[in-house]
Amino acid sequence: MKTVYVDVVFVVNFLIDYLIMVLVLDFLNIRKDYWRVAFASFVGGAYSVAAAIIGIKMYAKFASLFLVIVAMLYIVLNKRSIKTYIKTYLLYYAVSFLFCGAVNVCTSFTGRKSVGCVVFLVCITLMYIVISQSNRFLKTDLTSHKITAVVEQSGQKVGVLLFCDSGNLLTDPYTGMSVILLDKKIQKNFEFIFPRFVPVKTVSGSILIEVFTPDAVFVGESNIRVDAAVGFVDSCFLSDEFDGIISDKLIN
Repeated sequence: MKTVYVDVVFVVNFLIDYLIMVLVLDFLNIRKDYWRVAFASFVGGAYSVAAAIIGIKMYAKFASLFLVIVAMLYIVLNKRSIKTYIKTYLLYYAVSFLFCGAVNVCTSFTGRKSVGCVVFLVCITLMYIVISQSNRFLKTDLTSHKITAVVEQSGQKVGVLLFCDSGNLLTDPYTGMSVILLDKKIQKNFEFIFPRFVPVKTVSGSILIEVFTPDAVFVGESNIRVDAAVGFVDSCFLSDEFDGIISDKLIN
């Protein structure tokens, strides 16, 4: 009779899933909610325990694993675009295969047919360090285009992370101010605003967006005050990492 150490199987797979998920989200510049990542990893660890105890056949294992990973991604990504789900899923599988390759290398060096949990953890940790460091070199200077901002309105202060875009030339025709574009989900954080509609041209045609003039906008670590209006757009116009877009003219 096969003996299964449930605690070891769960802990090892939980840590592996957690590190791989963090690595994938970091590589794709997707903002991480570590509690969601931990819960998704818990689901992955629980599945590994169930698969080890029940003994799922190969063809059923592929199907069930596919569904489990989709469930894990839904927990982590929540409401994201289909494109983001596909990219994350494919990269998750790719990193998992890299990990399997790292384990095979360890077994070939040690001459053992299997490896212990310590070697597993060492492999995933080393792989995380190597890929995350490689990611730093592969990334563009996107991080230099990040800037934090605080929007104040009627006593409320809402902090956001913005992408500095030289292509954002949108100007409020009523005030002449440059418009900072924020995700529509953030609009619920402002209770007392009186928006107006401003036409915007996109590749798919013209749309109307809600724009308002806040009491104040402060950008950067030095909290420099800028004169700007704020507009709200659907998240499909924005990157998953940022809350909005600001014209680089406002900060240069």
